[in-house]
Amino acid sequence: SAMVGDRLTDLEFADNLGIRGLRVGPQGISWQEVARELLDAPRRAQATRNTKETQITVSVDLDAQTDAQVTTGIGFFDHMLEALAKHGGFGLTLTCSGDLHIDEHHTIEDCALALGSAIKSALGDKRGIGRYAFTLPMDEARATAVLDLSGRPYFVFEGTIERANVGAFPTELLPHFFRSLCETLGANLHLSV
Repeated sequence: SAMVGDRLTDLEFADNLGIRGLRVGPQGISWQEVARELLDAPRRAQATRNTKETQITVSVDLDAQTDAQVTTGIGFFDHMLEALAKHGGFGLTLTCSGDLHIDEHHTIEDCALALGSAIKSALGDKRGIGRYAFTLPMDEARATAVLDLSGRPYFVFEGTIERANVGAFPTELLPHFFRSLCETLGANLHLSV
């Protein structure tokens, strides 16, 4: 059930009933957005992760591709997450304040854990999700990713990365990022680079 109205009192009424309230009109959303909210069951979720080392907030929208907004303090990592969202076709907002004065490990690991948790929550019953694989040729490099959103976390990484760092991103943490992502997402992922 949901309450649709154009006044704040309508939203208060919905809250009193314990149902979702949607406000339409100039101060709310359009009727098209109401239809999407009620009929499409958008796959969105948020996750937070607060530890001694990091404070992270993540929101994903699997049904609406928007420009990703990522701030972690590690330039290439931001770019990597933005590319993941863009090529994955989903909206992503992620902010992280981490202990970069010590090293990058907690920021990278905890962002992966929070992102995996948000995506898993947004997937819900996994409607519209198929098992797939792809190969990405890019100039002098080729990467293959085989993914199964089975609920069973497992990660295999095959390859070598010649550089120790890309900007402030230590490449030795790339496999750790994907393993941590798989753990909270419940994904089986094989990467070959």
